[in-house]
Amino acid sequence: AGTVRMDRGPRAPAAPKPNRVSLTVNVGSVHGLDEEALRNEIVLCAGLDFDDALAQGDKVLAVIRATAVNHDGPSSGLTVPYGPAQQMVLQEAVDRSGVDPLEVSYLEAHGTGTVLGDPIEVAAAAAVYCEGRTADNPLHIGAVKSNVGHMEVAAGAVSLIKMVLALQHQTLPPHLHFTEPNPDIDLDAHRMVIDTQATPWDTPGQPRIAGVSGFGLGGTNAHVILEEAPAPLASTEVSSADRPVHLLPLSGRDPQALAALAASIQGTLEQGDAPLADVAHALATGRRGWEHRLGLVAADAADAAAKLADVVTHGRAAGSVSGLARSRTPRVAFLFSGQGSQHVGMGRDLYDSHPVYRDVVDRCVAVLAPLLERPLLDVMFGDGDEDLQDTRYTQPALFVTEVALAALWKSCGVVPDVVIGHSIGEIAAAHVAGILTLEDGLRLVAERGRLMSELPREGAMAALFCEESKVLEALAGHEDEVSVAGVNNPGEAVISGRTEAVEAVVAALGAQEIEGRILKVSHAFHSALMEPILDAFEAFAGNLTHHAPQIPIVGNVDGCRATADTYNAAYWRKHIRQTVRFLDGVEALSAQGVDLFVECGPHPVLLGSARRSLPGLDDGVCLPSLRRDTPAWDSWLGAVAGASTGTASTPPMTGRRSMGCLPIPTSADASG
Repeated sequence: AGTVRMDRGPRAPAAPKPNRVSLTVNVGSVHGLDEEALRNEIVLCAGLDFDDALAQGDKVLAVIRATAVNHDGPSSGLTVPYGPAQQMVLQEAVDRSGVDPLEVSYLEAHGTGTVLGDPIEVAAAAAVYCEGRTADNPLHIGAVKSNVGHMEVAAGAVSLIKMVLALQHQTLPPHLHFTEPNPDIDLDAHRMVIDTQATPWDTPGQPRIAGVSGFGLGGTNAHVILEEAPAPLASTEVSSADRPVHLLPLSGRDPQALAALAASIQGTLEQGDAPLADVAHALATGRRGWEHRLGLVAADAADAAAKLADVVTHGRAAGSVSGLARSRTPRVAFLFSGQGSQHVGMGRDLYDSHPVYRDVVDRCVAVLAPLLERPLLDVMFGDGDEDLQDTRYTQPALFVTEVALAALWKSCGVVPDVVIGHSIGEIAAAHVAGILTLEDGLRLVAERGRLMSELPREGAMAALFCEESKVLEALAGHEDEVSVAGVNNPGEAVISGRTEAVEAVVAALGAQEIEGRILKVSHAFHSALMEPILDAFEAFAGNLTHHAPQIPIVGNVDGCRATADTYNAAYWRKHIRQTVRFLDGVEALSAQGVDLFVECGPHPVLLGSARRSLPGLDDGVCLPSLRRDTPAWDSWLGAVAGASTGTASTPPMTGRRSMGCLPIPTSADASG
């Protein structure tokens, strides 16, 4: 909430000026160098629901117990307030707050400073706050006008800010320029005190509570009951076991400002003034994102300070991501990995310590529990990978990991404009696009994995590093035994089918000096060997509800953007048997203006194909969520650093934080 007034003097629209009705004088105010000088009043206050503020760890400065507003009604003049209306608005605020009027120990008065207005205001306040008040519990009274003079729209907001500061410092500020009370105000009779020196605000055994009044020239009366903030909760800084690393997103107007900010944060960390978790959170949420960006991941304060020192000296640090913010928000595609990217322990660190990720995984595991023989978490996070390589578990494990990663990205503000999956990854994409509910997506992927696992373990698959046309030529004579399982990029296709035929095709192309590699798989996916399960799978999929996509999705079967009628049981049948046209899908993404690619999977396999399909893509626009050989937190936060560096928006949130706030220098502060 706030107030803003900008008055450009004689060129402003005609309006009643306070000095035209003898409410202000024409001296003592700042006019600058010209009659065109601005008269500005800008006051802003931020308010939030109390429970929400505590839940997200914000520093509470004060608590608004209640407010009330009314109007004087007809009066005898602009300078003549109506006492009964003032009394009514104070009483209404007290009643709403539930506090005893005698617990209010300070009144921030409107304090207009007029012979007529002040006694009326004091009498109204005494009627509400001073009945039964004793000399050992006086009502302290003052007005910020003695400090800043008369204002127009900002008077009430400044009074509120004054009292918030007084509550924070537990000190009653002095009321300036006071010598003798107005003869029509009997302070002793009302048990009121006007402090002319800073006075400790002591209220033994009860919280400090103040009333704040603001009365408008047009007759509007407002009153706020303000209470000191509760004692801060004990610090709950995330332990190294809970969150092993943190992301520090920095930005500045220019490289010098960025380096100055890095030096300032380095000093804060070296002095031990704040936990690393608080510094990371404040950087992500407390500053505007300027054009020059840099993100770095650090394990502790010492690690962060050392890397920041490198930024100050060299402009970057090991593992940091830097660049210029885009002039517009990029179009984001989520890419959902297919089978082959799985590995034991994928996402384990995130599951252990990120509530968003863990919540999604737990919900999925609960749905899958009656559908799988072994608990999925035992398979995903166990010691061996034998069961994880069984497609009965591989496919559900990939779906769970991928939808949890998608939720994680969304939680920090990175939302897809379009999605695409590769083979089994398309079911995760369909869920994220709103086509399948989470429950139906899990049921579909579990049934797909079960049916495939019950097929004989025969057949083979091979990656061939050439264009599709050469592969089709090599299949001549083997069409009934070998199929093109996928076309991933202009220089790579995958074939699938009976082992002897696949090996023959690989050998034939090898004779032409075209590289081929037999893949380690349990079954010959996307080949005729899948046909025995197609009827059963289509029947199962027919029992699920398919919705129109809520965000665009590009399908595997034809590599085109799906329509409202694309997804049904017949589609999922074709999806098992036909070629994965990922190359066409990536080209469709490019045609839709996608310029930031995020792979939601346990290891980046699709981003490489995207780069080979779209020359010009670089690492800065291709972000892998996880990597097989890198701790999950490091991988994910490194990707978030890339997202915050390459976008036009403020760096995204990264989840949990400790309780507490940290002032972060502004760009002007950082640049000196």
